[in-house]
Amino acid sequence: MNRILSLALAGALAGAAAMAPAPSDAEMRHHKRMMHGRQGAFIGVKTQSMTSELRQHLKAPSERGVLVARVIEDSPAAKAGLKVGDIILSAGGEDIEHPYDLAYQVRRADEGESLPLRLVRGGRTRSLKVTPERRDGEHMGRRGKGRREMRKEVMERFDAIEKRLDALEKR
Repeated sequence: MNRILSLALAGALAGAAAMAPAPSDAEMRHHKRMMHGRQGAFIGVKTQSMTSELRQHLKAPSERGVLVARVIEDSPAAKAGLKVGDIILSAGGEDIEHPYDLAYQVRRADEGESLPLRLVRGGRTRSLKVTPERRDGEHMGRRGKGRREMRKEVMERFDAIEKRLDALEKR
């Protein structure tokens, strides 16, 4: 049963990401500047603001925090153990209420300096340390795919998950 709920949550997160409106060029430049900063520091996560429904479903304890919607393979976040579905409550001792709060804390961290994170996973509060790295170029795309291709792939995966869930319900 937990596996079914996990698949349902993964599908819901994927569907929400796929249905999100495409950001403008100005928003993308701002996001890139915030995520990479002057030194190009990044941790390798895509986050989204929390809704009241997500807070309730994920048992988030407060009105702060951002949801980890994606963790880039071999990124500092992946190496530190961050997972999709984690809710980041604070970074560097500062509360995180919006995705740009996290980006700001990452940008402020010195290269090679560990950034302590407090997060919620499965209803329990945890602490992790992530060390931002310097990267050049665009890193939020997946294997060089554009946003449209990524959305198509996410929707295809979501459809496959729905089919599997339907098959399980019929048993």
